[in-house]
Amino acid sequence: MSVTTGETTPLLELLEQEHHLGPTADGESIYDVPIKSVDGTTSNLLSERHGEVTMIVNVTGECGNSMQYPMLQVLEYDYADQGFKIICVPTNDYCEYGYGDFKDSKSTAEECHQYAFYNYRVRMDFTELVASRLNYDDEPHQYPHPLYQRLGVLDGPIRGNFEKWIVSRDGKRRARFTNGSLLPANFETGYDDYDPKEALRRIRGAIEYFLSEEK
Repeated sequence: MSVTTGETTPLLELLEQEHHLGPTADGESIYDVPIKSVDGTTSNLLSERHGEVTMIVNVTGECGNSMQYPMLQVLEYDYADQGFKIICVPTNDYCEYGYGDFKDSKSTAEECHQYAFYNYRVRMDFTELVASRLNYDDEPHQYPHPLYQRLGVLDGPIRGNFEKWIVSRDGKRRARFTNGSLLPANFETGYDDYDPKEALRRIRGAIEYFLSEEK
């Protein structure tokens, strides 16, 4: 079933055909899910986002995908005055797949935040450190944070750091993009059928579509 409303554009049709667009896993709003800010001063960082458009990005400390930070910051700057914000959600779930300088680069939430600021001058909001995938190897078993469960990771697991979800004003629909969708390497390794410029066009299209909806 289509999740879109209103006028359909060629780009919107493309996003639906490529399965970027969809509802949250249980049809409920992500803005009702409690998650703390990185400094612990806010216990429900998402609640204030009701009626706005939000991008959720799973991040970590030092990572080969971190070079996407500047592009993400530009997106936030470009659409901030329309009610768009990016929230970075730190996780250590994919560090065991690291290589070279990035191997075993597990970090605390604060270290993730500091790394992004000092290396890329990122001023986006960061949350507490949470789990983003199911892991039966841990004792007790690790389950994804309720935010990620609502975003749908139990039906389609995350490939790695920097996967992106653009969430509608009501928090009940999202557009999902792969972790390396803004990097040339993602295109060159065959993860996507389009290059970073096309990925950026799709991401901007999803942001603008959700922003065009009435509050």
